[in-house]
Formats: sequence, structure tokens, C-alpha cells
Amino acid sequence: MKEPIIVNESPSPLDPGCIYIFTSLPIAERYFEPWYVDESYYACDSEGVRLRLLPNEDTGGVTIVEWGDEVANPRLSASFLRAYIGSLSQKHGWEKIGKSEEWLHTATNAAMAELALEYATE
Repeated sequence: MKEPIIVNESPSPLDPGCIYIFTSLPIAERYFEPWYVDESYYACDSEGVRLRLLPNEDTGGVTIVEWGDEVANPRLSASFLRAYIGSLSQKHGWEKIGKSEEWLHTATNAAMAELALEYATE
């Protein structure tokens, strides 16, 4: 898995909802409670590897694992990262985040992931 860890609270991967960005897997695992595994969400890493949240009774949180044999979908993680950065621009303004809307539409996944990590949950 490649950070950041992205969790989209939407039943459809094509419809970005509330998006959480985490700097690391352990932080994401500690953030969520076990009941999240029953909610509609879509999780992936920055390269589009689909992730699955499983309850972890030992920690009272969740364990996040790769979904399985699915092929990584970088366009999906790009969509989530663009939605997240777009919301950052509305909250802070493009000048504050040091990028432009044009940049957002042409940036690579790696560049968007790097910016998202600056604002991610630690």
C-alpha cells in the first residue's frame, strides 16, 4: 500500500462523498471504529489499490487490507484526490494551498498525493 490512504464515504466509487485522507495505514486503522465496516464506503491507496476495512476486536478499531485480486485503478484514486484537493481549495483558497485549478486538472497522482498528505489526518 502506498500512502496516503483514501476513504470515500460513498456507496459508489464514481461519486466522491466525504473523503478522508490519512498519512499512514496505522493512523487510518485507529481512526475508524468497527461499525464502519458495515457502512457504505470505498477505500484505496494513492495508486488506486482497493482496500477493505475489517473489524479488529483486539484494538477496538479496524484492520485495513488490500481487497484481493483486483487490479489497481489509478483513475479512481485520482478522482478522490481531485475531489479532496478541490474541497481544500474551497476551504483555504488556491493561493493558500499553493496550486491552481489548472494544476489540479493536469497533476499526476503522485503530485496530488503529495499535496493531500500535507493536509491529511496524522
